Amino acid sequence: MNLIKASLAWIAIGALFGWGILKAVHPDNPTWTPLFLVIIGFIVTVGATGCRVDEVEH
Repeated sequence: MNLIKASLAWIAIGALFGWGILKAVHPDNPTWTPLFLVIIGFIVTVGATGCRVDEVEH
């Protein structure tokens, strides 16, 4: 079950990054703001949850 949850989480992260890249290279109205927000959100999320390797799950 953890593999499925992790896979779905990475698919969602990839979709968000793809959306941010698509907005950055869109020919009509390019904007870098969504990509920067996704990157900042990823860094904050990994910093808050991904660094907890020594904790025991209950």
